[in-house]
Amino acid sequence: MGLIPLAAMVRKDLQLFFSDRRAVIMSFAVPIAIASFFGSIFAGPGNNAEPARIAVAVTDLDGSAISAGIVAGLEGDRNLRVSKRTES
Repeated sequence: MGLIPLAAMVRKDLQLFFSDRRAVIMSFAVPIAIASFFGSIFAGPGNNAEPARIAVAVTDLDGSAISAGIVAGLEGDRNLRVSKRTES
């Protein structure tokens, strides 16, 4: 019994929302414009700039082929700066 009035209210609100052209533009276009603006500000200089690299320390205690593959994958990631550590 409670679902039908809720669906009618949602349908009415959607009709009101989409009938106001300015509200639709403000809800969809403005967030895209703001995200594009901040993306261009924080993208850094030029397209060939080196991305910020995250420092990661790796200790391979297992020594198996799988763990060596994981370490090699980490070292191959251009977003990470991997330093191998030994157990101390």
